[in-house]
This record gives sequence, C-alpha cells and structure tokens, in this order.
Amino acid sequence: MIMTDSPIRFPGLFGDWAFTASSKAINIGHGIYWYGIIIACGLLLAVAFCLRQRKHYGISEDDLMDCILCGIPCGIIGARLYYVIFYLDLFRDADGKFNWGKAVAIWDGGLAIYGAVIAVVILAVIMAKRKGFKLCALTDLVVMGLLIGQIVGRWGNFMNREAFGTETTVFCRMQLTLKTGELIEVHPTFLYESLWNLVGLLLIVLIVAKHRRFDGENTLCYFLWYGLGRFWIEGLRTDSLYLFDWTIGTHPGVSGAVGGDGAGIGVPAGVEPVGEASQAGGAVRQHCGGTGSRQGGGNAGGINKNALRVIPQSVFCSTVCPWQSVLPCVIIGER
Repeated sequence: MIMTDSPIRFPGLFGDWAFTASSKAINIGHGIYWYGIIIACGLLLAVAFCLRQRKHYGISEDDLMDCILCGIPCGIIGARLYYVIFYLDLFRDADGKFNWGKAVAIWDGGLAIYGAVIAVVILAVIMAKRKGFKLCALTDLVVMGLLIGQIVGRWGNFMNREAFGTETTVFCRMQLTLKTGELIEVHPTFLYESLWNLVGLLLIVLIVAKHRRFDGENTLCYFLWYGLGRFWIEGLRTDSLYLFDWTIGTHPGVSGAVGGDGAGIGVPAGVEPVGEASQAGGAVRQHCGGTGSRQGGGNAGGINKNALRVIPQSVFCSTVCPWQSVLPCVIIGER
C-alpha cells in the first residue's frame, strides 16, 4: 500500500527533488481535496472553450448551458452507480445487506467514467430531441471540452498518488513510498494520458475541426485517438475495473479504435454530412486518502507491491458490452 501523501519523485528527470504537498487542500469536514479542485478547474476551462466554439456548431448558448447544468449531476450519479455495481460487495454489511450510506458516500471515492458517459449520452439524446439541435454537432463540440477536462483532471490523480502503472525503469518513472518505507518506481500513467489527450486536442482543433465535412467527424476522431491511447495505457495500470476476467478499461479503447477506423470508410448512419444549406445549423466548413476516481484512495487505497509487477490482463472483448463502442463521446471531466 502507498503511504498517505507519499513524497513523489521523478528520479530520471529531476533527481532527488521531491514533491511533498498534501492531497488535501483544506481540512474542513470530510476535507476539500486537490483532486476535486483540479477537476473543477478542468470543467471550467472546458465550458469556457465550448462556449467560445459553439457558434461553429450551430449550438445556442442556452442549449449548451442547459446540457452542461443537467449533464454534470447526471454524470456524477452515473459514474457512482456504475462503480457501485462493479464493486457491489464493498457496499454490503457483514450480514450481506446493502448499505445505502456507503453507496452515497462519494467523498470516500469511487467513480467510473463509463457510467458518467452512459448517463450523459442518454441525457444528450433526450435534450437534442426536445430542443431540436443536432446531436452529432453537439458531440463534435463537447469532445473537445472533454479532452480539456481529461488533460487537466488527470493531475488530480497525481495529487492523490493514484492511477499509476506497473514498476518500470523508463526515464520518466515516478517514485513513491510504500507504508513499509520501501521505494517503488512506476509508470506515471496519469501523465501519459494527460499528454496523449493534449496531442489529441491539438489535432482535432488545429486540423480536423478546420476541415470538418460532416457532423460527427470530430467525435469519430476522438473515438479513434482516445481509444488507441486508452488501450495502451490501461494495460500498464494496476487498478482497472474488471468484469469477470476482462479489463473493462481496455474494451472501450479497442472498440473506440475499431469504430474510428471503420468510420473512415464512409459516412456512418446517424452522422450528418455538411451541405451548404445546413451550415448554419450544423457543421461549418473549415469527449480516493483522497477521493480516487475509480476506487477510494485509488492505488493508494491498497495495491499489493507484487501486483505492480504484473501487467493487467487485456482482452479483446468487443462482444461483452457492445454499447461501449459508441458511448465514450460526451462527458466533461474524467474519472
């Protein structure tokens, strides 16, 4: 197990210099953690970006704000519900009865982005039908905000000393301290994903969005880019969600990559081509000590040192949850 607020070092980059800030920013009540503050900053940046870009996608400010204000609570509820379902035994008392108090204690950590994605996509479909805007135009806008939220939000994992990978000797390795006082050097997978998403955002904003030919093109590129990166990174992590023997985190990555490649063949059903007459309404030619994102305290909550040496099993399981191949596209913020 990782020591609470373990010193963080990057010996291959900065030598013996250590980052020693606490994961808790303000000690009030259950505590205000840097994780939450950083996630909130990512959310605000994502919202500001989407508000500036909305006119290019035919989305009004009122419609976008309605989606955001409804989507945030729905996403949190969906993320918590998904986590509770996959870790149901953690929320049972000794007599086997379900403990509702533990289930709602979100401050103890335990969120999964897939649940947030499912909830927000369902909401987006409903809002698009009720308000009359184009769903694919909205997702093209939101995936850029999603990437911003993911880029910033992963540094909340850094503050929590979580979301790291197996032991390694790579130059950018991260050094943490176990409760036994022993030092371990692991893959900083939070950093890998943050940088991967930054490159993806630049590609979409500077290249794809400027030459967008149909509503949904940004979204499909997000599927491909994030899917490829997540499939690689998830194989390095030690805290993946599992369904039987399958690593849940790798499945959306595979399906996202496959979906992105397949979409390049032609315009898929439900994706709206850009026409001169539709430019105004759609595309215009030119996404737990501290509160962990997946488990209470993340890796810090209880990772066996031996487990750090074993790369989690990754299985191509596109038939397990086929809905995940089309859902990971709308969410502000990351698990």
